[in-house]
Order: sequence, then C-alpha cells, then structure tokens
Amino acid sequence: MNGESAWIRRGVACSSPFVWARLCCPLVLMTLAPLAVSADDGRGAAPPAPPASGAASLLSRPTEFVTDIERSEALADQVGAQIKATFLAGLKRGSWEAVADALTPDFVGAFPGPDGGQAVPDRGLAIRRYVSEGLPPLDRAGFVSVLRAQVQAWSHLERANWRTYEFLLDPSEQRAYARIHFQLGGPRPEGGRGYVDTSVEVELVAAAEDAWKLRRLALLEGNRVESPRPPFNDITALTGFSFNESDANRDLSQRVIDDRTILTNGGLSVVDWNRDGFWDVLATVANKQTVLFLNDGKGGFVRAEAPARTPEEAAYFYLYLDLDNDGTEELVSTRVVAIEGTRARLDLRVSRDGAWKTLPGALECAVPAGTRSLNVQSIVPCDVDGNGLIDLFFCAYSNSESKGERYNTVDAHDGAANLLFLNQGGLRFTEEAEARGVRGTQYSYAAAFFDFDGDGDPDLLVANDYGPNVYYENLGKGRFQERPEHLFAQGSNYSMGLTLGDYDNTGAWSVHVSNMSSHAGQRITALAGGMGEAMRARIRAMGAGNQLYEREGKVGAWTERGVERGVNWAEWAWAALFADFDNDGDKDLFVTNGFTSHRDAKAPDY
Repeated sequence: MNGESAWIRRGVACSSPFVWARLCCPLVLMTLAPLAVSADDGRGAAPPAPPASGAASLLSRPTEFVTDIERSEALADQVGAQIKATFLAGLKRGSWEAVADALTPDFVGAFPGPDGGQAVPDRGLAIRRYVSEGLPPLDRAGFVSVLRAQVQAWSHLERANWRTYEFLLDPSEQRAYARIHFQLGGPRPEGGRGYVDTSVEVELVAAAEDAWKLRRLALLEGNRVESPRPPFNDITALTGFSFNESDANRDLSQRVIDDRTILTNGGLSVVDWNRDGFWDVLATVANKQTVLFLNDGKGGFVRAEAPARTPEEAAYFYLYLDLDNDGTEELVSTRVVAIEGTRARLDLRVSRDGAWKTLPGALECAVPAGTRSLNVQSIVPCDVDGNGLIDLFFCAYSNSESKGERYNTVDAHDGAANLLFLNQGGLRFTEEAEARGVRGTQYSYAAAFFDFDGDGDPDLLVANDYGPNVYYENLGKGRFQERPEHLFAQGSNYSMGLTLGDYDNTGAWSVHVSNMSSHAGQRITALAGGMGEAMRARIRAMGAGNQLYEREGKVGAWTERGVERGVNWAEWAWAALFADFDNDGDKDLFVTNGFTSHRDAKAPDY
C-alpha cells in the first residue's frame, strides 16, 4: 500500500514514501487479536477514555520536539530496539537485575500491582480496571517489585510487547517522551492465562552512547484479565478440519506472500449443507481450492465433494440460501464467470442431477468499457424492497482499471461500483444499484443491512478501504439515499469488517467496524509539517483503529465509543464477530488481525 505519489497529487506535504509506509504498514504477524470480553455489569463498567496524562508530578508532554519525521523515527526505532533488548528481554528471562538495569538510578514510576484498580464483575474471568489516579510513586526497586508481582502467578512470561504510538524527541536528542502500549501475558500453571494490557507514558534518556534507559514511567490506563482455565483448545488435527496442503503448495504460497502480491485469501461459510441438523463448513482460498467439510455429528469433519472443482472456480466467498422460495438452496459466489464487452456475468449455481451448474443469465451487470477483471469481496443478502424475496448486494473492491492515475490512499474513488441485484422471482435478478441510489466506486470490503434509523426498513452501511465508509438510508421499498453527514460516514478509514450485536442484552444494538490501527501512524501525525489540522485529525483517526458505534435504545442517536470501550486497537484488523464465546449470556467481540509474515525474520512484514 504505497501511496506516496497519491499524497503529492492531493497536495499533502509529505515528501517521503517513508511517511506513508509508516502510517499504512504496521509490522504485524498473522495472529488473532484477544477477545474483547463483555463484562456482566454491562455498559456501566466501560473503561474511561485515556486521560491526557498519567501521574502529573512524574512527567509531562513536551511542547518543543524534533519535527523531522525521518530523524525522529530513526531514533524511535533505535530506542525501541534497545528497550526491547534490555527491559523486555529481562522481563522474558525473569532476570530482575536486567530489568532494574534498564532503569536510571533516579527512576520514578507509577504502575499498579495485580490487585490494584477496580474489580469488574464477571462470572468467568477475573478482571481489574486500572486508572492513573491515586497511584503512589515508585522508585526503581519498588517498580521492579510491582512488575514481578504482576507476572508471578504465571508459569512464564509468554508475551511482552512495547509498541510506541507517540514519540517526541528532545532537540538535544538525549531525551524523549513517548506513549507506549505495554502488554504482558502468560499461562498459569493450572492451564489458565493472564494478560495485562496498559497504555503508559515514559521519559527515556541517553544514559551513554547507544544506550537508552527509562527514567520515568506512568500508567495512563489499562486492565488485567485472568482466566482460570484455557479459553480454547486447538483441535484442528483431531477434527480433520485441514486443507492438507503439500509442502510445495505451502512454499508457493509463502513465495507469493514474500513478494507482496497477495491481498486477501478467501473465507468460510458455515451452513447446514446436507440438512442433517449439524453445521458444516465451506472453506475457500480464492483461485486455489474450495473444500467442503461435513460435520459428522460426533465432533469431527469429513471431506465431501465441493461445488468448485478447479482452482479457477474457487471464489473469495460463498452464500448458500434459498433464493426462489422453493425449499432448496442455491449457491452464490463472488466469482465473476466472464466479462464480455460491457457485461459481466456472476456465479449463481443450482443443483441439477447431483451436480452444481451455473445458471446462465441469472446475475448479469454492466461494467465500464475496457474492464478486464472485477474483484468482488463479499455478498450480503437482504429483502431490501419488502416483497418477500431475498435480494443480493455485492461488495465490489476493484477492477482492472483501479489504482491508476486517479487513485488516492486517503479518499479513493477509483475502485469498482457495488452491485445490488433485485430478486424478480424464478431466479431472475436485475442489477439496480445506481437506479436505487447506491452509487460510487470505492474499495468496498464488507456491508451490513440493518434498520439503523429505526423506521422499520433495512438501511445499508458499506465498509470501504482507502476512504470514508458510506451510509445509505432506505427511504422505503428499497430506494436509498446516501447520508454523508451521518456519523458512520465521517472521516477516512481502512475498513475491512463489520459485525452487529446487542452485546449486553439491553435491546440497544452496536456496530463494530474493523479498521487498521498503526502505532507508527499515530507517531508521525504529530510531526508532519505543512499539514493542516483538519487533515492531521483525519490521518490520526485513520491510524486509531476500530470503531464501535452504539445506539441509545432502539431509535436513539448513535455514538462512537471504540476507544472508550477499549476495542479500537487490533492492529491490521479484518473480520469480526459478536458472539457469546464464554457462555455467560452476553456477547463478546472477536477480531481477526494481522496480514503476512515474511519467511525471513529479518525482512519486514507487509
């Protein structure tokens, strides 16, 4: 995602590709973000927004600092690497002498012990909320003792993260102020897990040549979560849920990752394929293979013949549903079967004589002249006009002409037009997106139909990459009006996932939007010269991460509370889901994150 040239064309004074790479490409691994667990006390126990400062007597944010981005970032990398090699390495080894040595002799800190803060009621987890107020100052020995107490209940320290999201370098280059995401985690001897997730502000000083140490550290906010038992067990191999790739195929996939030519792989569709009352899984890797895993009803899966038999037929995503109300499911995929002139044909299949066959002419749409390819990422079903038949909305991401001269990484409109197929009955559809008021050519990943305005019909929210999301109000019978003034459409995002849920069973629904969060992006927005405050705020929001919109009651106003609820940071976030993972009656939030990891550990991830 190198957007340097687009920035220059839009007149933003960021002359180096280094700047945009720092904003858009956080170094992340292909991992899963922790669950955001819904506590039993509901919205009253929401974490507060991070205060402006921690213990005010310890340190304050400087007003003068180096604004040369490359100079500041070079020192940020150097300092971060040293702190990880001393302070974090000592924590991981359990070498408390090394931890103490990473602090200056006059170090003063403010950090809670494991029993500090306020307990948050929950039936399955021990949760404590940490705030900065009331923490006593700690000298070097006291701070080390508190850290030791935080991890002593764990078998070993498995996670120790130090991620800088603000770095202000003193002009002398001998001192720096920083804000850090400081995280600790590890397994408990009895099988549970513990996790400490905090934001802190620190003062770092150059104690000697090429040797930086911590002089001050104060908590901003955070929490501690303890699980008495393992939340999940990996039973992939036991259940047979595996693609069974050859070594050669895995190597080929890794080469594609190393070359950075991959964007998205595919997805999962959970359906009762054979109508036996058990959920089956249709798993797909686009342009590679689709595998049907049938649930054997005994805790395992067996492979069955998939509807896509060749790599070319494998789509990004499948829907399995009854589109003509005859009691039999049809299969719709994101695959574009053919483009001929200015017409594109999409894939709707019916089962005939035991085989899946594409129904000619069922899903056809117009495309711009010269279009050679169309990338569709997801499909959302909904009866938008209230006639009792399911319509289909296709999130179109890009086509063969995208990312050309008009491409812009902040507000891109050269993707592809989304498609809205109105069901006419008898498996006949007409594409009516523009005629129904759904316009624009952004890079759309996901969408959701929901009665967002409480007037009884389904409205539409579209999550877009490289720019603002779009909210369409349903004016009645499937006629839509874009509402750019709506909260959902404010600012630019790198949005890639949507999920809706009444997470605490109050009757008030919430919308989670998965975006990218970037520690480096947060750092550089304070430094970039020549950038207006409006653009600075817009770019800062783009790196801030996920959004959580909550509505008061069934028809009340929407409010964005991602930071307040503590769910905004999930790195490079993708799909998300509200579900009751711990069986306590309320819904938790699970977010997949990460992108690709190079086979060479020294090479940068995407």
